Amino acid sequence: MDRFRELTVFLRVVDTGSFSRAARDLALNPSTVSKLIGRIEERLGTRLFARSSRVVRLTADGEVFRAGALRALEALEQAEVEITSLRTPIAVKGTLRIHSLPAFARYQLAPRMPAFLARYPDLHVEFLLSNETPNFIEQKIDVSIQSGQLVDSALIGRKLGTSRWVICAAPSYLTANGTPVTPADLKDHNCLNFTPEIPFREWPLNNGRSRNITRISVSGSISSNHG
Repeated sequence: MDRFRELTVFLRVVDTGSFSRAARDLALNPSTVSKLIGRIEERLGTRLFARSSRVVRLTADGEVFRAGALRALEALEQAEVEITSLRTPIAVKGTLRIHSLPAFARYQLAPRMPAFLARYPDLHVEFLLSNETPNFIEQKIDVSIQSGQLVDSALIGRKLGTSRWVICAAPSYLTANGTPVTPADLKDHNCLNFTPEIPFREWPLNNGRSRNITRISVSGSISSNHG
């Protein structure tokens, strides 16, 4: 049995929580499923499932293998989609509603729109630009480009890239008010910031040598919902 089939059977056992139900879904003999999982475990030298008379659950190693199996199947499916799309012209039409951070739309999306619409001339694109998290259902949004962690687990996220934030000040401000040396010094300074409903209101800081992030609160006389 090939590796693709192995992964399919393994993930079906994970989804159903049962060897017998997985076998029924895949039209296999339960003993075949059990032997297959045992063969994978023997090859890896570890147990993927903790078994009891009623429960089949993943071990810690099983969780790691599950994540890798999902990535492998997703990569295979994506490869098939890409090959198929090269051979089969796709008729894309209708309205595509995109929610985006304003800065990302201005500097990343806008320059790419002419080529995108030349490729899909029957498509109409609508942009909804804001830093707030949208209501996908009420606003009929197809795609949302956001920064930070994906909050709603029902959403499917794809990483597009990374951005870097820096703290800066006008030289005239530093001359008049002094230069902060540590993050704690910022509490005594007049900082530009977002309004309360914007998720970037706390400033994430690190020391430049590690990935440990410290978030601090700052205040100032001017705030806005737009960078």
